[in-house]
Amino acid sequence: MNGLRVHQPAPLGLSPWMFPISTGTLIEVVAVGQRFLLVLRKAGLPAFRLYELRHTYATHLLAAEAPITYVAAQLVHAKPTTTLAHYVHWIPQGEQELSRSAGGSPRG
Repeated sequence: MNGLRVHQPAPLGLSPWMFPISTGTLIEVVAVGQRFLLVLRKAGLPAFRLYELRHTYATHLLAAEAPITYVAAQLVHAKPTTTLAHYVHWIPQGEQELSRSAGGSPRG
């Protein structure tokens, strides 16, 4: 197929989102990080941890005024207050003031 590999479904019992490798086992977390760094280097981009993309995603959602409850659900936080505590500085200033005066989040 012109150098492209055909996607193989994950072995039974394994999620296709868990990076199964050709042996049918899951790829090691360290190997995922190493591969990510290799891709960054080949692309000429600065090195950073793959986990940091989670924070980038959250800050972009908040900058776009996504509801705090939605962002919390995307990050799998048990409570929106956890998300609010970590990302309040990314909420537009007017909503921060409203949130403080109301004792909560105007978005959730």
